[in-house]
Amino acid sequence: MPIRQGSESSPDDSAGSTVQLLTDINLEVHKGEVLGIYGLVGSGRSEFLNGLFGLDKKAGGEVLLNNRPIASQSPRESIRDGVALVTEDRKETGLVLTSSVKQNMSLSSLPALSS
Repeated sequence: MPIRQGSESSPDDSAGSTVQLLTDINLEVHKGEVLGIYGLVGSGRSEFLNGLFGLDKKAGGEVLLNNRPIASQSPRESIRDGVALVTEDRKETGLVLTSSVKQNMSLSSLPALSS
């Protein structure tokens, strides 16, 4: 899944406009590989992955899956396109703590299971 010339923007709280956070991100992930991004707090890793997964708006760039561009604008579209995200803080944003492991594992598949 090549990602070329990716950029990420974020709202600027002071003026309501957007600020460019990340530029010139290029990487390639092949079938069967798992991509992990790490860095110091404030380095942009969460913003990049949230933009890639559709949690935050992307300012530009291109994501290819099987050599075809995908333009996922939401987590639902990303999952449909075969992109998954394991969140940085799974306790806060990745799990329903009052549910079982089985229920948590099936959350992204509920539409398929309910039809």
